[in-house]
Amino acid sequence: LASVFAVAGNDNLTAVRLVQSLLGGVQVLLLFYLALKIFKKEAIACLAALFLALYPYAIFQASEILSESFNSFLLILFFFLVYAVLEHPRKFILSALSGLVFTLAVLTKSTFVVVLPFIFAFFRLNGLKHRFFAVFCAAAAAALLPWTVHNYKIYDKFVLVSLSGTALFHANNPETLEIEKKTRELKEVNWNTPECQEIAKLPPLEADKVYRQRAWQFMRANPGTVLTLMKMRFVQFWRLSPITHSRVQKLAALLTSGLYIPLAFLGL
Repeated sequence: LASVFAVAGNDNLTAVRLVQSLLGGVQVLLLFYLALKIFKKEAIACLAALFLALYPYAIFQASEILSESFNSFLLILFFFLVYAVLEHPRKFILSALSGLVFTLAVLTKSTFVVVLPFIFAFFRLNGLKHRFFAVFCAAAAAALLPWTVHNYKIYDKFVLVSLSGTALFHANNPETLEIEKKTRELKEVNWNTPECQEIAKLPPLEADKVYRQRAWQFMRANPGTVLTLMKMRFVQFWRLSPITHSRVQKLAALLTSGLYIPLAFLGL
C-alpha cells in the first residue's frame, strides 16, 4: 500500500485495486507455467490458469483492499521460483530469490513461516545440495533483518515479525463462542470485547503478553469450549454451501465457487 500511495497519492484506492488486478493477471500466468512445470501437460496448465482467472473469490479479493490479494500473488510466485530451482542452471540466484519472496510472504501473513521445514524437505527429496537451501535461508534472513531491526527500535525488544497475541485472544476468550455463533447467524459482531479493549490500553509488548496469557488460561480452563470452537470452525471451513441471507445468494455461490468443490475432491 505504501508503495502505491507513494506513486499514486495518499488514499488512492483506485490505484490499489488496479495494481491488485494486474497482480492477479500475473498470477494466472505464473500458475500456468507452474502447472506446466509440475504436470508437463499444456492442457492441465491451461485449465489451472482458467480456473484461477474465473475463481470468484480471487476476483472479489482483487476488488477489495485486502492483504489476501497480494499474499496469494506472493505464494504462487514463491512456488514458481522454488520449482524453477530444480531445472534452471542458475540455482543459486533462484534459491536467493525464493528466500526473498518467502520473507515477503511471511511479512504479509506471518503464519506462512510454518512451511519452512517442508521447503527443506522439498530441497532434500529432489536431490538439491544443502548449499542451495543455505542460500535460500540466508536470503530470507537478510530480507527479514530490516523489519526485525525496525521492531527492535520500536519495542526495544526482539520481535521477529509481528505481535500476534491479539489474534490468539480473539479466537480464545470467554465471549468467543457467542461471537462465533452470531457470525453463523450473519449478525454484526464486535471482536474487540471490553476485556480486549482494557488490555489494549497497556504498552504493546505488555498487552501482547497479557493477550497470550489470558488466551492460554481460557483454553486450559475450558477445554470443552475449545473443542466446540474447533468443531464449529472445521465445519464452517469445509461446508459445501455457504451461510447466506437468501436462497438466491446460496444458489449464486454454488453456481460459481461451488463448481470448484468437485475439482478440489479430485485433487485438481
